[in-house]
Amino acid sequence: MSILTARETVMSTLNNHASLTALGLIADGVVQADTLESPTEFPFIVVRWTDEVAGLGRVRRAPVDLWVYDAGGDYSRLLRIGETALAVLADFLQAKTIDGHIMQIDTKGASLGRGRDLYDDGFDAVVVPFRAQVVHTGS
Repeated sequence: MSILTARETVMSTLNNHASLTALGLIADGVVQADTLESPTEFPFIVVRWTDEVAGLGRVRRAPVDLWVYDAGGDYSRLLRIGETALAVLADFLQAKTIDGHIMQIDTKGASLGRGRDLYDDGFDAVVVPFRAQVVHTGS
């Protein structure tokens, strides 16, 4: 298996986790926010990385938003997927990346966890944002 960047590692972990698939997350249902391809089925997760915060030495904190989309207003499935995705990330063990390491992924604390319920008229879907923070070195 090839060594990935921190972002690729997070995306791969979420896309390949059996507990998310068991909840109905579509195949390759975790996509970057800047992708040109939009999923055509529900549910799916859009991952948006925000500005990193420098820590000590090479350590950085990278906030990551998980926007969980589902059609038909099925909030129970949407919330289970989002909460499971956060749990998968919180249980993430250290990993070597192409130019550093992921030390941990925080899911609790100020500004982390579940956000407000929203509606996206572009997708005609309900969406709930969840936020985690990746503590890592490298890219």
